[in-house]
Amino acid sequence: MAVKCAVLAGVAFAAWQVLVARAQTRANFEQLFVLHYRRIVASIPLEAFLGDQVVYNPASGVGADLAIRRAFYDYFELCEDEFFYAKGRLGPCSRRIGRRTWRDWEAGMRGHLALPAFAVAWTDISRCLPEDRFELLRDFIAELPARSDKQREIRRAA
Repeated sequence: MAVKCAVLAGVAFAAWQVLVARAQTRANFEQLFVLHYRRIVASIPLEAFLGDQVVYNPASGVGADLAIRRAFYDYFELCEDEFFYAKGRLGPCSRRIGRRTWRDWEAGMRGHLALPAFAVAWTDISRCLPEDRFELLRDFIAELPARSDKQREIRRAA
């Protein structure tokens, strides 16, 4: 009886260790996205987050405008990557982003995409890309409720 209890306790402890290791691996993976996000948003002008519509001129060809455009592209690419890993596109066991984290990130995307500067950047960048580029993000944007003229503009570009 004591041996059975010891074996069961060992199995339970091992299972617990696997769960803890899995949670830590997921947290580490999510943290990589957070660090990448912080680097990207540091390159986007503050005015974009304060509601200004125009923070760069895509037609100018000026270095600063091109760098800001690139930062928006990087943000959209990060969103696409987050969708890919959150939705488990590699198979049923490949979900690398936790549900709670995903809810927070998805709400953040909705908030950013509702800002005029992000709408302008998405319209500018998405029309230059093939239809299969940022496919998951395009689907997400197409499902967003049209809350304003700018939101409708984003959805048309998707």
